Amino acid sequence: MGFKKSPVRIRPPRPLLQIPPDSIISSTFQKVQVLQDDDRNLFLAFFLAVGAGLRKNEIARARWEWITEVDGQLWCQTDELGKDGQPISVPIITGQEQIGQFRKDTGPVLEGHKTEAIEGSSVVSGH
Repeated sequence: MGFKKSPVRIRPPRPLLQIPPDSIISSTFQKVQVLQDDDRNLFLAFFLAVGAGLRKNEIARARWEWITEVDGQLWCQTDELGKDGQPISVPIITGQEQIGQFRKDTGPVLEGHKTEAIEGSSVVSGH
């Protein structure tokens, strides 16, 4: 079969992102506050995902050295490279206070062995 005779494959369009109602967002943030004392790793993982846009594997590798303060604003400056080939550097737009209260100078953000810190987390694993 030659190039000109190959069937054309068209991807179906991606579904539009459905933003949840404000009541669900508000309820989620209220419920997460309870985790501050009960599940520190899940609490921090939530705010790294929501506030800095980190993904599961980035959260798993997150280090306190990545969290820096610039002009009173917390930033997440990873050693990971973004699509542009540059290190990822984003402001933490939600959860600065929550992340800041646990902030250390060095070490992993999530405590415990990697599998303990990540595998049991329902926010990070999506369960």
